[in-house]
Amino acid sequence: LETFLLSVILKTTPDISARTKRFSLVEVFELWAILSEDLSTQLISELAFCLEEILSASFAKNNDGWGTWNVYKRICDISAQKFSKLCWNSFEKNNLLCNGSRPAFVNGKDILSEVINYDCSKFDFLPDMLINAESNSEMMPILDCGYLDPIAATYVLQVFSQKNAESIKATSGFANAAEHIGKRLLSRLLAHIEGDDDNVTDLVLEAIQTLCLNKLMLLETSNKLVELMDHLRNSRKNISIDREIRIFDLTSCVISPLLSSELLDSSTLLTKTFLRICAVFPKCLKRMKRSRHDTLEYSTTQLMYSFSFFLLRSEYFDKSMINELSTAVDNSIVFCLKYGMMEPDNVTSCSILGGCLKMVRLMLSQSSPRNSSEHRISLGNMSPAHVHALIVSHSSFRSALVGRCTVTEKKVDGLAGSKFCEGLTQRIELLSLMIYCASLDVEITTTSKKAWDALLSVFNASTSPCDKLIRRLLFLYEKHTSFPVQMNELRWGQTNVKYSSDNVSSNGTSHDWDWFVDSIDLGRVRSTLSQFPVSDTLKPISLVGIDSCGKIPVHSIHLSLDNEDDYGNGSDNESRDYDQRTRSNELQRVNEWPTENDVGGWRGPGEDPRYSPGFILPLILATMETFLPMAVASKYEREKHENELSAPDESFNAKNEADNVQHIEFCQTCRRLYSNGAISLAVASLSSQCPSLRKVALSICGLFLESLQMQKSSSLKDWRERPQLEMLMSSIQRGLSVRRSIRIKKLQGSSGGAALRYDGDVTSKLNVPMVPAFSAVFLAKALLILSRPADDMYGQMNRYFLRLTHFHGAFQDFFGLPGFLSLYCSSADELMRCKSERNWALQSLIDGAVDEFSFRIIARHHVPELIMSSVGSQIDSPGKKGEMLIAIDALRTLIERGGPSAISHMVMRQGLLSWLHGIVNWRKVFALFPFDDMKCKFLRLIVAAVKSHRSHTSTPDDGQKHPSISAFYEGVPLADVVIRIFLDSKVNTDTDVNVSINGYQTELYELTCDALWEVYLTTPQKIMGNRCSECHGMTTLDDMTSVLEKFATHKQMCARVLAALCALPLASSSARDDDSANTFCDIALGFILSKLPTTSSDLVAICLRRILDLIQNHGILASDPNFSSRFMKTRTLATKLEDGVTVWNEIFKLLNK
Repeated sequence: LETFLLSVILKTTPDISARTKRFSLVEVFELWAILSEDLSTQLISELAFCLEEILSASFAKNNDGWGTWNVYKRICDISAQKFSKLCWNSFEKNNLLCNGSRPAFVNGKDILSEVINYDCSKFDFLPDMLINAESNSEMMPILDCGYLDPIAATYVLQVFSQKNAESIKATSGFANAAEHIGKRLLSRLLAHIEGDDDNVTDLVLEAIQTLCLNKLMLLETSNKLVELMDHLRNSRKNISIDREIRIFDLTSCVISPLLSSELLDSSTLLTKTFLRICAVFPKCLKRMKRSRHDTLEYSTTQLMYSFSFFLLRSEYFDKSMINELSTAVDNSIVFCLKYGMMEPDNVTSCSILGGCLKMVRLMLSQSSPRNSSEHRISLGNMSPAHVHALIVSHSSFRSALVGRCTVTEKKVDGLAGSKFCEGLTQRIELLSLMIYCASLDVEITTTSKKAWDALLSVFNASTSPCDKLIRRLLFLYEKHTSFPVQMNELRWGQTNVKYSSDNVSSNGTSHDWDWFVDSIDLGRVRSTLSQFPVSDTLKPISLVGIDSCGKIPVHSIHLSLDNEDDYGNGSDNESRDYDQRTRSNELQRVNEWPTENDVGGWRGPGEDPRYSPGFILPLILATMETFLPMAVASKYEREKHENELSAPDESFNAKNEADNVQHIEFCQTCRRLYSNGAISLAVASLSSQCPSLRKVALSICGLFLESLQMQKSSSLKDWRERPQLEMLMSSIQRGLSVRRSIRIKKLQGSSGGAALRYDGDVTSKLNVPMVPAFSAVFLAKALLILSRPADDMYGQMNRYFLRLTHFHGAFQDFFGLPGFLSLYCSSADELMRCKSERNWALQSLIDGAVDEFSFRIIARHHVPELIMSSVGSQIDSPGKKGEMLIAIDALRTLIERGGPSAISHMVMRQGLLSWLHGIVNWRKVFALFPFDDMKCKFLRLIVAAVKSHRSHTSTPDDGQKHPSISAFYEGVPLADVVIRIFLDSKVNTDTDVNVSINGYQTELYELTCDALWEVYLTTPQKIMGNRCSECHGMTTLDDMTSVLEKFATHKQMCARVLAALCALPLASSSARDDDSANTFCDIALGFILSKLPTTSSDLVAICLRRILDLIQNHGILASDPNFSSRFMKTRTLATKLEDGVTVWNEIFKLLNK
């Protein structure tokens, strides 16, 4: 009868994958516990093993939260030690039935491993059991087959990760026991690596890595890894790429502490691991290309990271293996060049190809004799010149430069090294590699004509990262080689096709510059004026991390600091110098590779269209000098020898010139350059931070004024705007002369100029002052406006310069805000003209605020306060929404580009954050922002303001009340404003939460997420956590739930929004908040469980605290079976958190009530 009943139970036992539940888990466990005490017959054993597999699967899949919890409580009731002995009995019997081989379980783990993974705090006795098993003859077969290895590995991992197991780690014998377990795992490491169970192998490797990270058994692991590398090198059996990466990660964890210890030698392990990576990486990349699957892309990126990690420590390589290392490096360079120059496809992304080229540059940097020291060995025999020749001669060289690929970023949470290729492009990395070769080897031969055409075909004379690299590359070619392209042959982009060198003579005649005059685009000039690149230099700067000489040039710092008069407002009573530390930091930022938050970077849509003044202005000057009449050129040559900077001779008489044709041609060329915006570009360049570039700009202005004052220019009847242009240029010339005279007078009366760093050298008196960008851009725009009488601002600009009477019309407002206050506070009779003048003034403010220096000039005239008060008074006027948009953009521009001065002035002193939520709090959102684009602009301003506040203040984690922290009281009202604006959008009126979003609505989602996240980051977590329970909030739970529902379908943004909402304090409860609480908790728990096992521990912690808050205030949650079922699945997550188990237990008590 007993046998019959057992057979019936065995047949009716549900399959692991079955969804129907014939038995509860507690019943399954009780039956398994009874049967495991006596596994005498095969039928009992089979039934016990089947039940054990069901229990193991339930813990691994975590589908039944209540069931696993009840089983765990039952284990605690019978004691964890007795449960372990029952598992031991099962191990012995299972080993006999499987003939010494380990049976397969779900996730590679048995029931004991899964329970330990669930909560290990009750298994403090387990290390002794594992150690004693080695002296038990009956258990030795189980140990030899590796049955206990997953248990030991799981125990080590969970003790170090679960916060409620701190008491186990605190015991005196735990470290010795852990080392003993680790040595046992090391002894079977090779068997696991060559085995077929990937889950167990990864588990063992992760456990050993955890022990090494905690400074345990480093020497033993190092010796074992050396043996493993030798075995893998001589073995014919291939192991998976993922397993190789796991081994490299383990080695990197061992290497770092060994290198810091002088007593242990790690050179052998370091060298052999690097050689192993050199052998594995080509196989991985070939497999990815041939398999046509993108699943290997992440593995390739991880190998690149490991390669760079070990290569950067080449000074510790074993010198006895130098020949083998050199061969491996040379082969890797050739291989990476071969694949890095290929065209990207659906499998190989552009970032992977860029990573290959980045690896070549890294190998060259370690192989270069310049970087060699007495402790560093030179790797590889390939010179930079050889690598450069391979690049230029490659068949895909042009396509690699021309091709524009989209970078695919695949981030894997929790794995180190995943960002090695992030953001890389093939073209950028190729140019960086060529620059490095050119800067490292002066023996690079002249580049072929084909290569030059390829370089010029992608060059656009802009300030984009690609064009900056090409400019630097051309400079190095000119420096180290015979430059094959003359100045008047630098035809870039489409100009190179239209004006082919084969069709244009290069005999040095003036007609060789027609291509340049025609190629200047007025639209690009206007884009340049809108965000003028003041950091651009005449000499291409060396880029840190790309050039072999990429460091801050000392002479550049000297040129920046010797111009005390470059900074100021023109007043004798106010300080004119910039803070020296600020200027040095800005100069350092200029010489570094541009980042996403670079102040001088392009902030518009698409690629950067702005011209590079450092590249364009020398060409403009060369064009004008080419057409310059001989008589005028002779006059300037005489003045140069006399060290004079006199104004052009207004009494110059063209009748005395030998050839009037030269004058006419010169005037016509200057007019063409002006019509295309070249002269405006030169005027704006007076604000450049580069002194040499300002001198070139001033020379262009002088030659243009010379052309305007020629008699032949007045004879050009169709050049009607010439008198106005002459008036403006003369005003600039006289204004600079006045400032020079004032400065010379100060130098003469300041004890030899010592106070102003005047060393008596006459050239220091000729330095061109750095004009603030606002004034320079204003003059450049005025120059364009005066050529178009139909322009709305023509009358105002003309009258502005006609009113200048001092010093014969000299422009003296270089260090002020010319025209802004008069235009912004316009008193025009016509309403439309008044509106256009105010908008033009605001747009000029946006274009002129490019750096902290400009902002100081703007703040000195109280412009931020003026705009804020103006917006506050006009915000309720429906007819002034357009002006409000520009004003919001102006405030955001000042915050983003004004640097620390803008943050201190606008955020800390003027209360911008309080102003932002104050103008919205008591108004209806729809009346304020009737369109989504207005909402987006306002949210963008909030993001910029909060981010600036966070960057300006410190946020320590000690829980103390600091002045800089406690001052951020605007977090709660700002978050409420953001939520109100988002819920008012048109997309949220739809009842379908899966509605597709596009256009401004997509941007609205992103900006809402960014704004809430910035508020969350800016407010210290401990203070925010107290607010959840102690402070009275402004946002209702219903609104929070509505926001969370909208973001639930957008997984990438949902995590940040959920964390921000859980940290916000709630407003007073209402009757309908019970349903909202249920929905909020359901979405929060669903999201957390769907992201396992990569869920952020911080997100889990803050969600559990918010759930506890809601249950305490809305008891209806405790009676919801769906909620309780999902909540019970979070037990494993709670064990990984500080006080996580405590919070979980409090919620569990409320559920039981």
